[in-house]
This record gives sequence, C-alpha cells and structure tokens, in this order.
Amino acid sequence: MSIKQLSQRDPKWASAKLPGGGTIGAIGCTVTCIAMLLGTTPDVVAKNDIFTGNLVVWAKLVGKGSPVSIKSAFRYYTYRNDVALETIRLYGAVLVEVDARVIGGAPSGKHWVLFVGNQKAFDPWDGKVYPTSRYTLTGMAVLGTSQAVSPQPQPQLLPDIVSGNGITLHKLNDIQGEEGKKAVYVKA
Repeated sequence: MSIKQLSQRDPKWASAKLPGGGTIGAIGCTVTCIAMLLGTTPDVVAKNDIFTGNLVVWAKLVGKGSPVSIKSAFRYYTYRNDVALETIRLYGAVLVEVDARVIGGAPSGKHWVLFVGNQKAFDPWDGKVYPTSRYTLTGMAVLGTSQAVSPQPQPQLLPDIVSGNGITLHKLNDIQGEEGKKAVYVKA
C-alpha cells in the first residue's frame, strides 16, 4: 500500500469548511491524515458525517461510504509503540496525536500526523516527511482499513464474539500487549 503525502494547506482544499466552521487549512490535520490513509483528499473526507463541531468522532468513521472502508476505529489517549508498530504492519500507517507546538501551536494544542514506519512521519501541516523523534507523542488512533498491507490471515488471539448475561460483544481488533492478550470489543 502506497500512501501519498498531503498538506492540509494545499490550495485545492485549504479553504474548505469543516462542519464546526474551521477550515481544513487551519485545523484539518486529522481529516488530512485520514485522507492519506484512505487514498483520497481531505475535502472528500470532510463531506462525511463524522464530526461533532470540528472534531472527528472516531466511532462515526466505521461503515461510512469512504473510498476505502474503515472496519474499525479505536482512539488511545496515550501513545503505545507496540500497538503503533502492529497497526503499521497491518495497515501501513497509524494516526498519532502530538503536541502542536511543533507547528507553532499553543502549548495545550494538539496536532495529528501519520506514522508510516521506519521512524518516518507524514506531517499534514506542510505535507513533508519528518523523523518521528521530532514529535512529543500524546495519543493515537488506530483505523483498520480494508487495505491491509499483509494479505496473510492473522491468528486470532481472542474470540470474535463473546456472549453472556444477555449481552453480546463483537471484537474490533486484537492487541498483544506487555500484559498479555487483549481485544477491543463493542456491544452488538
């Protein structure tokens, strides 16, 4: 899977509005990262009903009519290198939330970049490639696309469906962490 670098400030879409009133050029780092991952453009992503104001609602990405289907979305409020490496191995990239001061933002501001492996990050601010060490990492989002890099089926770590006490849970993805086997489930 080849990922094309994009800049949120590209004149083709920089002035396009997000639902909350901001523009892609000013605050569209997340939609630009999603666009890179999906092989489309930020203005196409911004037309989908995936927002609350200017913020992406990760759960709304699943099942939308995107050019490449997103099968699962999970937001981490810390950075997990083991999860990031596995996500890059499976899907070619992972969205990483970083401190916005790297692009001149406020100390409390956040910015999203796309880690693509080999210690490289695609930064949507200017569309350039930087070393991942440039950033202070604050979180991440794992988006499972239908364009998995590895065509080999992955072994199941935990069951796909868990039922009990009248509740059924469906697995979104497996995670092999330092603490052992884990999975992310959603209520059916």
